Amino acid sequence: GATGADAFEVGRDQGRAEASRYAAAPSCIEALVAEMDRMGFDPTVAAADAAGDTALIGFTNCPFRALAEDHHDVVCSLHRGLVDGFVDAMGDAEVIDFRSLVHVPACQVAVATR
Repeated sequence: GATGADAFEVGRDQGRAEASRYAAAPSCIEALVAEMDRMGFDPTVAAADAAGDTALIGFTNCPFRALAEDHHDVVCSLHRGLVDGFVDAMGDAEVIDFRSLVHVPACQVAVATR
């Protein structure tokens, strides 16, 4: 009976908790890539702007793809919450765009440094 909004909040709390392991990381983007890699998302990073202030992180593998295809709202909201909470807790960047499997073949997030 969980909704996408419920999953987002659970993911956000978990993302904040996971960020504490990366307190010594040089940047939020490096820490987020490491965490998403640890979780099995196989992230790739590309600079999204000429100044290098925004990174586009693509997730080439979704460890929850089978579930996401049938329960997109809950699963992708959980992933978005994880990313959002993690970035928020790191404090030196912000999520400016998140695209799930509905939008692109592999989900991706744009993160801008502050």
